[in-house]
Amino acid sequence: TYTDSRLLDHRHIWSFQHFALVEHYLQYTSGDKKDLLSWIYYRIVPYFVHHSKSLPFSVIHADINQTNVIVDWNHQTKNYDIHGVIDFGVIDYDVTIFELAIAMAYILLLVNHDHFQALGHIISGYHSVRPLTKEEYRGLYTLVIARLVQSLALCKYVSTIDPDNPFVLNGYNEKWDRLNLMLTNSEEDIYAIWDEIVGLSCNGNFYNFFSNDGSQNFKSYSQNRS
Repeated sequence: TYTDSRLLDHRHIWSFQHFALVEHYLQYTSGDKKDLLSWIYYRIVPYFVHHSKSLPFSVIHADINQTNVIVDWNHQTKNYDIHGVIDFGVIDYDVTIFELAIAMAYILLLVNHDHFQALGHIISGYHSVRPLTKEEYRGLYTLVIARLVQSLALCKYVSTIDPDNPFVLNGYNEKWDRLNLMLTNSEEDIYAIWDEIVGLSCNGNFYNFFSNDGSQNFKSYSQNRS
């Protein structure tokens, strides 16, 4: 297992371990969007304060997405083989399961249908190589939402200091749409899909940070946006 003592003092704004830093960057979003991100942030941050710190830590890439994976077409299997990953700019010593959650958030942006089924297969593939504990598994719903919130807040901030960079807000509206998707489907219903695919179960032990009012808050935001 790779380790580097320099990573122990790493404090990058994109570090999931320092999710609480997002609070400062909420100010760069305005109006209903700021209110909604703040509402979600204050419900999610207890997970990072009270739950994630007891999970296994390791060095993670922390930015696994479609632009950072090197693939090559395999003519025999008629599929792509993964040859490696690039861009270690935000490598971190962090909670191991954050790697999967971050990748899930990016994949959610790429899928156009059966979103939760697709995420279930990603979890299943990960679980087949590195078995998840129940505590790691039951945090994934919360973590995917947290990554979307973090990304929306930080991308808006970066756009104010680098307004001529078109990459910064790439997929910004899609992130809002996927956040809508996550919040308007209950944690219980999403895990029911994942449980069947992955073969794990939360046994009804959900965090319920949003309870039943998540959909109402997002519906109110969506009505005001239209």
